[in-house]
Amino acid sequence: MCHYPHHHKHEEEEEYHHEEICHHKAIPIRGFAHLAVLKILKDKSTSGSEIQKTLKENYGFEVPRPIIYGLLRRMEFMGLLTSRWDTSEPGPAKRIYTITEEGLEYLNRGLEKVSKLKGLIEKLLS
Repeated sequence: MCHYPHHHKHEEEEEYHHEEICHHKAIPIRGFAHLAVLKILKDKSTSGSEIQKTLKENYGFEVPRPIIYGLLRRMEFMGLLTSRWDTSEPGPAKRIYTITEEGLEYLNRGLEKVSKLKGLIEKLLS
């Protein structure tokens, strides 16, 4: 079930379309960032700063910190991930993000669509 309200949009969300994210009819360009974050969290629960670092190193996404945390908050609100505070290490507490079952389903559906899109792109480029 989608929990993303129609009336709650921010400037950086202008490219998002409610139906595309919630009902998986299409993958918006920014949907690739969602998928990359979920792929990272599928492997291990981690902090926003580690997600930002991995996005840059593994996927070439250079995403500013405020955008990362906004994306993580929206994804948590949508039920794709959860978070908890980790105070086990010295220094300030870190929020640790974990993918949910709904997030895993979203990731799998999104990767299926990306795979189909890849096939189309390969045909167009050949």
